[in-house]
Amino acid sequence: MSKRSIYLDGVMTTLLSDSHDLRFLAEHSGFDPLTFYQGADLTSLDLRGQDLQGLNFDSADIRFSQLNDIKFDRGAFNRSSISSDQAWAVDHYDLSASDILNHDSSSIFVFVQFRKGFVDKLFEIIAIPYSQFSGQADVSTVAIRKARKGSTVAFQTAHSIIKRFSDIVSESSPSDLPFYDVPRLRGLLTQPMAVFMSGGINGEFRPVALGKMKSLLGFKRYIDEQRNFTSSEGDSKWYRETPEGLLWFRQYYKDYDWPDGANDI
Repeated sequence: MSKRSIYLDGVMTTLLSDSHDLRFLAEHSGFDPLTFYQGADLTSLDLRGQDLQGLNFDSADIRFSQLNDIKFDRGAFNRSSISSDQAWAVDHYDLSASDILNHDSSSIFVFVQFRKGFVDKLFEIIAIPYSQFSGQADVSTVAIRKARKGSTVAFQTAHSIIKRFSDIVSESSPSDLPFYDVPRLRGLLTQPMAVFMSGGINGEFRPVALGKMKSLLGFKRYIDEQRNFTSSEGDSKWYRETPEGLLWFRQYYKDYDWPDGANDI
């Protein structure tokens, strides 16, 4: 059967279905169920009791929809438009796997905190001992335990854990499915699951939102240029700032155009 036929079968199944089950419709659409509803208008729907696990709703509008008793992956609605009475479906964890893997850790010194229980969900899918994963990811079992508990860990620890799970997704073949539920694992890695943390030296850790971190990285590049502290390739010369240090510097660079809300951690 051609890809076009498979696509058309999916479209017809969706159009002719009497089902209002979002997961059923996504799985029979012919598209990737995980991303099927990203950017969709899902306002004023009755979704009570539905199982929405494995779906992501980035940029979707779910305002005024009834979400009572739904099952979903935490983080699935973190980047959606929601009503005030749906705030329970959103938390402050705003980093997905790609955000962690692509972060420039050489510029700003930060830590990471995973949502409590998230790393355990990943281990439930791959079903291998922590000691074996520890060797594969080059991370101590103590650090893995801290990540599982939702404690703050070093950025490199978080990066190594997520990279290994992402590698499992890319390495797995259909024959691995009895052991690795690849679509489920990929779905969880797509959802926001962690947050940058700052501090820890003579003080408590504090979350740093992803948007603010991007602003700080932009400011870091700016002050490097002002101080001529870059190499010929344009990279920072082997030094890192903390978020607090960068915010302290702003008094000396008052001409820098900070985005709204980016001044505070």
